[in-house]
Amino acid sequence: MSNAKRITALLKDGPMKNREIAKCMGLTERQTVATLRHMHSRGDVERIDHGPNKASQWAIAGQGAVKANLAEQRKTLIGRYLTGAPL
Repeated sequence: MSNAKRITALLKDGPMKNREIAKCMGLTERQTVATLRHMHSRGDVERIDHGPNKASQWAIAGQGAVKANLAEQRKTLIGRYLTGAPL
């Protein structure tokens, strides 16, 4: 299975950082970023930027903003209640 297909499978569960993807795949961060950039140029993945002090994450194109928003909502008490997460 190609690295791109393996990354796509990982990202189905939600956005991940470069380092997380590299660790899961047993690749260097450099190899992972090269693959992600190639996938981005084809429109397969999108980069989610969380500001200057936080690492960006990658997501399957079209799913990143939705899943990142849900992850942020789960951090609040109301968000956890609404999503059914443990309080």
